[in-house]
Amino acid sequence: MKPLEVQNKLSWLEVSENNIRHNVNEIRRLISPDVLLAPCVKANAYGHGLVQMAKLLSECRVDWLCINSLDEAHRIRNAGVQLPLLILNSLHHDSFDAAIRLNVRFFLYDLNSAHKLSRVASRLRIKAKVHVKIDTGMSRQGVLASDYEQFMKNVSVLDNVHVEGVATHFATSDQTNDQDFFKRQLSTFKRIVSIGRNNYKDISLYHCANSGAALMFPESHFDLVRTGISIYGYYPSKEVMIGSQKNGLELRPAMSFKTFISCIKSLPPDSYIGYSNTHRTRRNIRLALLPIGYYDGLDRKLSNQGYVLINGSRAPIIGRISMNITTVDVTDINAYPGDIAVVIGKQDEEEISADEIASRIDSINYEVISRLSENIDRVYST
Repeated sequence: MKPLEVQNKLSWLEVSENNIRHNVNEIRRLISPDVLLAPCVKANAYGHGLVQMAKLLSECRVDWLCINSLDEAHRIRNAGVQLPLLILNSLHHDSFDAAIRLNVRFFLYDLNSAHKLSRVASRLRIKAKVHVKIDTGMSRQGVLASDYEQFMKNVSVLDNVHVEGVATHFATSDQTNDQDFFKRQLSTFKRIVSIGRNNYKDISLYHCANSGAALMFPESHFDLVRTGISIYGYYPSKEVMIGSQKNGLELRPAMSFKTFISCIKSLPPDSYIGYSNTHRTRRNIRLALLPIGYYDGLDRKLSNQGYVLINGSRAPIIGRISMNITTVDVTDINAYPGDIAVVIGKQDEEEISADEIASRIDSINYEVISRLSENIDRVYST
């Protein structure tokens, strides 16, 4: 039966705080004491709960937190977390005032925005702290590396804008079997760092390492590492997992996704199950209904090819996953209404990982966990 604290819930996520602490310590072992650790808690902390993870990571004495929006900054500050916050996404000009008042850093790579920011900061009589984003090959955010020096000349004369950091982002740091593109990006950034250290002494932080780079390439650590999925116990790729484990690093997934059997019914052969009649029974079966579906973040592509764990056994998902109901075959399992079904996590000797689900739906573990609905209750344990 379900634990007492979740007995009135349709589904829930169990998050192990001890596993988060373990992962923080493992990553700390990889980086120098003078390198800042700045975990990403954006996107609801990759499904683990924004505010709860911000508080926990603050207790773990990480140095900064990376977020996605001003809304996330407000929620973290309202929860009493005072760590430096770096917004990784763009900010609209209308948000500059609030960002400055919250003492939030954010990426800057547009000269028009820089001038507007300077005017807002002047009005507030505060010097705005920004990090200049450099595009070294990802072709998303950032000033082109070839334009960096001119951009810095233009920004450095703005009295109310302080460039605290310079950053870039890697496109292929998780592809350790082919490092050519990664090495080109890193080499470009190293040139940027050299120019900056020689000409702009007020810049104190150069950073580029995401989880793949942080785990596998110490030369990318510079002054700060922006670890994302690794904090939550997952590797960004199989190659990084193999390389990390060879080096003695062990990450522990912190999340389990659970629900329960709401109903069991018997069906004869030649019964059609679910929308579009995608499954037809070939024998007498026992069908279990689970009160979750794609609304909760269970990918519809798992229909007729995914599994859940019930009483330590794999129960195949049959029929289409609906918005709020998933049907599984428990004919060969000693299952009853009220029994727990594990969607992600371990049960007895069996396990269904986010990586397994990602493989079945042709995606990545990031998507599997970050898409889990914020409406699902999170239960935190030590």
